[in-house]
Amino acid sequence: MKTGNAAVAVELPMTPDARLERAKRLLAENISELVAATLAKNVYVEEWVDQSNSPLGRRRHLDLVRAGKLKGSREGRRVLVRKVDIDAFIARNQIIRVDDAADEEREVARVIATLGRRSAT
Repeated sequence: MKTGNAAVAVELPMTPDARLERAKRLLAENISELVAATLAKNVYVEEWVDQSNSPLGRRRHLDLVRAGKLKGSREGRRVLVRKVDIDAFIARNQIIRVDDAADEEREVARVIATLGRRSAT
């Protein structure tokens, strides 16, 4: 019988602790891959908004693209706008709620001051 110099790999049975550590490592790698794939899918899906799904409404969405206030891309009948651009537009055009009573008091004070200046001259 002739023996060679080649090393023979003998696989020893894993200990329960080694099997547990291996399972944890594989699970962590797979969870990491699942999270990365899910995030990539959601970013892609939510990145563009068409006129049918726009929070601005169909007509306003199309009007703003035509006016050049939003950058849009046409895909067939769909006019797509990046969601971040729509969010930025909404943030820039927020309506600030005004306290009517305080506003009225300021206006009365302004008129009185204006009348006082006129009578002084």
